[in-house]
Amino acid sequence: MAHRKGHVSDPWDVFGDLISRIAEDRRYWMIPLMLWTAMVGSSLWWGWRTTELHTENMALGQAKYIEGMVEAVRSWNAFHGGVYVPTGPETQPNPYLKDPHREIDGPGNTVLTKVNPAFMTRQLAELIRDKSDTTVHLTSLKPINPGNFADAWETAALKAFEQGSPSRFELVEGSTPLFRYMKPLMVEQVCITCHEHQGYKVGDIRGGLSVSFTPTELLAAETRTKQHSLAVHLAVWLLVSATTVAGLARVRQQILSLRAAKEHQDVLVEQRTGELRVQCAERKSAEERLRLLIDSSGQGILAINRHGVCTDCNPMARQLLGYDREALIGAHVRDLIYYATPDGQPRDVRTCAMTRAFRNGEAVQETDTVFWTAEGQTLPVEFNAHPLAAGEQGTVLLFTDIRDRKKAELQLRTLSNAVERGPAPVTIFDDDGVIQYANQPFCDLMGYPADKLIGATIASIQSGETEASVYDDFWRTIRANRVWRGELSSKCHDGRVLLLNTSVSPISSTGSSDFVYVALFEDITERRREEDDVWCQANFDALTGLPNRNLFQDRLVQAVEQSRRNKRTMALMYIDLDGFKKVNDTLGHAAGDMVLKEAGDRIAAYLRSTDTVARLGGDEFAVLVPATVSPREIEFVAERILLSLAQPFDLGGQTGKIAGSVGIAFYSGEDESLDRLVHRADIAMYAAKRHGGSVFRLYDPKMEAASG
Repeated sequence: MAHRKGHVSDPWDVFGDLISRIAEDRRYWMIPLMLWTAMVGSSLWWGWRTTELHTENMALGQAKYIEGMVEAVRSWNAFHGGVYVPTGPETQPNPYLKDPHREIDGPGNTVLTKVNPAFMTRQLAELIRDKSDTTVHLTSLKPINPGNFADAWETAALKAFEQGSPSRFELVEGSTPLFRYMKPLMVEQVCITCHEHQGYKVGDIRGGLSVSFTPTELLAAETRTKQHSLAVHLAVWLLVSATTVAGLARVRQQILSLRAAKEHQDVLVEQRTGELRVQCAERKSAEERLRLLIDSSGQGILAINRHGVCTDCNPMARQLLGYDREALIGAHVRDLIYYATPDGQPRDVRTCAMTRAFRNGEAVQETDTVFWTAEGQTLPVEFNAHPLAAGEQGTVLLFTDIRDRKKAELQLRTLSNAVERGPAPVTIFDDDGVIQYANQPFCDLMGYPADKLIGATIASIQSGETEASVYDDFWRTIRANRVWRGELSSKCHDGRVLLLNTSVSPISSTGSSDFVYVALFEDITERRREEDDVWCQANFDALTGLPNRNLFQDRLVQAVEQSRRNKRTMALMYIDLDGFKKVNDTLGHAAGDMVLKEAGDRIAAYLRSTDTVARLGGDEFAVLVPATVSPREIEFVAERILLSLAQPFDLGGQTGKIAGSVGIAFYSGEDESLDRLVHRADIAMYAAKRHGGSVFRLYDPKMEAASG
């Protein structure tokens, strides 16, 4: 039968727990202090009581000694039947002694009186009282001598003797403390003679002998002893109490320190436990994420042990190889999917990269090989095999289906051949503008060998003639993954500057955020030069190089529209050269051409860059001032032009003189037609010519009538 044993607490554990509780709570510190107080108090009481007993014993011994001496004298007296002494003032005959022979004659007519034991006791008591502070009193409940009557204490003692008490000793408290001792007096045979008439017989208690004295010295010694004992016990109590308090304080401090350390340790344990929980949760989450990553990877992943056996696989591996999980797990990977070369020849195990991976723990990579699928078809792959972490045996095999890559490579080779052999200049550069590829037509166009262009930057072939804003737009557009088209001015190796019609397309062959840029160029330098020539012929005067009537008309339209929009005044001047026909007829057409060119330069010298001077035909010029501050400024300009035209012309060794007539019309944004503005300027010019020339006239409506 099984017996269950109850838990038995170790007494030392219980005691230690009790001490800990007392030390921890200061309210319990009174318990040991009270215990020490009780122990010291008990010791003090016991010491005091011992001192009191010692004092009583000393006093009792002294009383017994005195009583014994008196009793010895009484016995001696009684033994001799009394003694006779001469009568005198100090010794008178005892009136209470009933003895016929109380007085007798002594020698020399001396009268002798008989001194019995009682009378002798009284005389001894008087002598003792005179010599010390001790009182000896002979007393009885039935005294013959009235002086022997018992007081209250003696009466109580005598009654106690009759009850069998052998003696009585007591410290009687009062104003003056007294030690009192009393012993009964027994009737002996020698006492019958004197006390038979009182009815006593041998053995009766006829009275007692009382000894009383003041114990001054004994009590003083007792007090000193008690004071010394009190001081010693108080010092011991203080020492023990202080030691106890100090010990409890020390223990409490240690307990609190241990508790704080335990609490800190508990916090650390809890913190570490929490950290371990978090780490476990994070590890579990990481494992789940890793599993999810492996399962969702676009690569096939196989785990292989050191014997070449598959221990795990992801869904992509199963999908690419055409095997289910049960067919892959436990199968020898090399024998299952890597047993033959692309042309179907068995692989040599001694040189097999996969074998080196799982058998020797090597990290291997094959960028272009084949695996064999469940259908017996080849799967072009790129694979990497990596050994597991240190301390673990096995290999992780990652493989990628490269069928699309091989198609892209084929397309790229085809495109590369087309670019390389095509007539269009092409370059490829990166995001920093560094040229990575330049085909031969581009090298021929720029006059650089290919090795000089590869590694150079696009900026190195810029001519500096294209504005910076164009290049800002160029980079901003292609970095936003958009096609940029425009014209760029580039400098050839021989210093020639070409204008290139450029198209730049960003491409990313890997689908990443890193782009390269393909640029196609067309040399439009000659075409642009021809276009510029045609445009100049259509818009500029061939002799003076000034804008002709067509271009001036366009700028006039723009100036009028701007004046109408901004509500600002503009001015139009018509200038006719007076005297030009004479120079042309007398000095020749060459001299006339020189005058026209010089006149155009002199007029332009007094205009702003925003103003336009044009030759309208023959000897007529026009000036357009699109933003006029005030009419006075226009008048000042006209005056300067007239003064300049009036200066002689150097015509190659000959001198020619002409003058000018200037008509001025203002336009301040009113709703007025362009033809009307031109008409008013023309009217004002003819008014100046009618005045004799070499003057200017501002348009006035009154001029209309004069011209008509």
